[in-house]
Amino acid sequence: MSSNKPKLLVTALSATPFSGSEPGKAFNWTLALSKFFEVHVLLLPDKVDGCRESGLCGEWIFHPLDLDGPTKGGIPFYIWYAKWCHAVIAKSQELLAKQSYVGLHHPVLGSFRMFPRYDCLGIRYSLGPLGGGETTPQGLLKDSGFPLLTQAIEFARPMANNLSVMMPAVRSVVGKASKVLVTTNETEMVIQRAGALETAIVFPDVVDVSGNSRTEIMASRRAQASGLGKRFRLVFSGRSLWWKGGSVAVRFLDRLIRADVDASLEVFGDGPALASWRDLAGKLSIPTNRISFHGMVERPRLLEAYASSHLFVYPTLHDSSSSAIPEAYSTALPSMTLFCGGARTACLPEAGLNFTPHSWEEFFERGVEEVRRWIYDPELWLECCRSALDLSSRFCLEMIEHAVEKELVPVFRI
Repeated sequence: MSSNKPKLLVTALSATPFSGSEPGKAFNWTLALSKFFEVHVLLLPDKVDGCRESGLCGEWIFHPLDLDGPTKGGIPFYIWYAKWCHAVIAKSQELLAKQSYVGLHHPVLGSFRMFPRYDCLGIRYSLGPLGGGETTPQGLLKDSGFPLLTQAIEFARPMANNLSVMMPAVRSVVGKASKVLVTTNETEMVIQRAGALETAIVFPDVVDVSGNSRTEIMASRRAQASGLGKRFRLVFSGRSLWWKGGSVAVRFLDRLIRADVDASLEVFGDGPALASWRDLAGKLSIPTNRISFHGMVERPRLLEAYASSHLFVYPTLHDSSSSAIPEAYSTALPSMTLFCGGARTACLPEAGLNFTPHSWEEFFERGVEEVRRWIYDPELWLECCRSALDLSSRFCLEMIEHAVEKELVPVFRI
């Protein structure tokens, strides 16, 4: 199938429809690109059928790579990833020998440490949205309560990022890109140190906010407002990794209880830090009727938890992006974040308590003060609810299409 749109190569490591993972992001960005270009997608063979079956890719032209997908994580994955990089260049050269393209876009997110050598293809190309340059605010590491090894890794992260972009191959690919999209200002600074000339910050996720009407959502929140002081409900959702901040949510609950606020916390997530978070709740003597731990649950169950809660406590320290925040906002649930990394891109200060503290003490003190203000004057909480709901409507495919039109279409204009 051919169209009158300009032809663009798209090198998606993996593209999976209706997914919140990085393959889902790559799929959505490729879908947005297809509105403006005839996309020729270089994809692993086992991902092609899933795209076709979605019913959304009728105009995509697939070029499966001669490569099976990865079978292991860790170091074996990076060995495989190097093979993928070589396969992408070989396939691109093969296609470029047969017909003309206006350029190439690399939509794989989450990494700037290794790229296919696009700089050797002789065509224009763009990258991203890339993430991974985010780091834990150094002032918060000392009293984080993280295990020593985790603290050491977080402390070394800025150095590792800077060393990565000093590698000649990375500098060459980034420096010769016509445009590099990034998810946060932290990654933008790292990419600029690699020599990127043109950058732009964009939010990479599409979040389904369909459901009840705004009127119904706010009516439900108003019905909750009078009960804020009876039981103030916190919720945390995310992978149980130390830097995701679940332990901080537990400590905040403890501070509220010690400040005589009738509060509770639901934790949704699985991972290696979960047992330690449970142990922390025990060491703080938090009553079992004030805290509950759930595994990963289906999205409808999570949205129910958001709808019945009063504050989404999500103190992630260095996410590249976060679809969890827009999902919470879609239920008019305010957030409490460290306002750094992907959280800064996803939220606004007025949609809850979103700020970067100088210390954990400041974070907890301001949090307790704000919750008390909301309990005393529920209208203040409802204003945050309205701001959160307003913001949730921005995280849609149309937002990505607008970013493509503004940031990428001019790159490949003939």
